[in-house]
Amino acid sequence: MANYKFLTTWEIEAPITQVWDVINHSEQWTFVVMHPTGLTQIK
Repeated sequence: MANYKFLTTWEIEAPITQVWDVINHSEQWTFVVMHPTGLTQIK
């Protein structure tokens, strides 16, 4: 299987401490994953 990287750049208008707090608690994020059979929400 080929190797690849997925990189995004986010520009967020918020205090850096608030942004870091959200990043640091990633276990609370909700994700939507797209795959060939549809969408799946992962919490």
